[in-house]
Amino acid sequence: MADDLVARVGKAIDEMRPYLERSGADVRLVGVEDGIAHVIAEYGRGGYLLSNFSFVAGIERALMDKVPGLRGVAAVNLPPYSGVGWDNPSFSGRIVELDPKKMNGES
Repeated sequence: MADDLVARVGKAIDEMRPYLERSGADVRLVGVEDGIAHVIAEYGRGGYLLSNFSFVAGIERALMDKVPGLRGVAAVNLPPYSGVGWDNPSFSGRIVELDPKKMNGES
């Protein structure tokens, strides 16, 4: 079953390749583990981390629509969301009080 999933993900990426190339993007399948496709994702506009995350989210959506049984996509060349800590149970964020006077340059 795992080999079949690898083949189906690879085929889906190959079908997307012409569209990716038009925008200067590329996605290469590294492997599939526990239903998660591990890819190298390169968006045409390097250096914009949020654009890369958005790009990978779009790839994930497209692949999950095309490949039944796929649970997700992880870009191995981008920092994980866990680096931010959002998936950490102890993550609480912080409340930042915004002072409208300071925002408008007043003292």
